[in-house]
Amino acid sequence: MAVRAGATLVMAGDNDDDVTKAKKQLTVSSLGLLLVIVSDLFIRKIFYVTSYSTSAEATVIALDQNEFIRQLVAVTNLLVTFVGPIMMLGIVVGGFLYITSQGDEEKTGLAKKIITNSIIGIVIIYGAFALVSTVISGQF
Repeated sequence: MAVRAGATLVMAGDNDDDVTKAKKQLTVSSLGLLLVIVSDLFIRKIFYVTSYSTSAEATVIALDQNEFIRQLVAVTNLLVTFVGPIMMLGIVVGGFLYITSQGDEEKTGLAKKIITNSIIGIVIIYGAFALVSTVISGQF
């Protein structure tokens, strides 16, 4: 799919529809490839502990739950650390745009959209953090 989209992008010329379609196909292909690479990393390094041997009987593959929990907590902490302040900044920027819109419908709509999306992002990020923290601690 990526090769075909790249060839289409090169040969599209002035046809904007074909160029846009090829760019979308390249983006989807790149995201799919990234997903495969990341999933391989997760499976081999995080979820399973492997002990390889020359004989098939001595090779051991086991699920490492402690490492999985550590990585899950690390990812949620990373998200809360970086995305939370960005969403708060989005609320501030949206509020500033709303105040300075001076009744312009387009700017007011943009400001409301930024504020709404920022609040939704905060709820999702901190909700995921609370869910992971609750499940990890075992207190339901």
